[in-house]
Amino acid sequence: MLGLRFGQFGRSRKTRNTVACPYCGKELRIVPEAVSIPCNRCSRRVDLEDLEVVENISRDLMTGASVHIRKDSTVTGNVHAAQITVLGTVKGNIHASRVVRLSHTARVFGDIRTPRLELEEGARVVGRMTVTPLKTD
Repeated sequence: MLGLRFGQFGRSRKTRNTVACPYCGKELRIVPEAVSIPCNRCSRRVDLEDLEVVENISRDLMTGASVHIRKDSTVTGNVHAAQITVLGTVKGNIHASRVVRLSHTARVFGDIRTPRLELEEGARVVGRMTVTPLKTD
């Protein structure tokens, strides 16, 4: 798919044995070899591959893994993932089940919802930021 690379960028599956469903938020157990799993709450398929945005794209991104948006890239659409790192621009809402990292070059035009936010000086956000702790069952 143009504008996206798939794979493991900056995370080790061996260290994670659960992932939050990006559709309903349910914690799901995973095995290291899996590339996707079904959610037993909402019955949707959860993609477990990391995504790296390497150019401008116009579409929503959804994965149970991580999304990395490069410095000169723009995503026009909503981004849902466990971990989201923005060095470029997002024109849409961001929702992460674990962490959002905004570099000093990041530009976000939309709302951010995450349990943890790492914000470098110089990052710009036009929208609301909601930081709430992880749910514990």
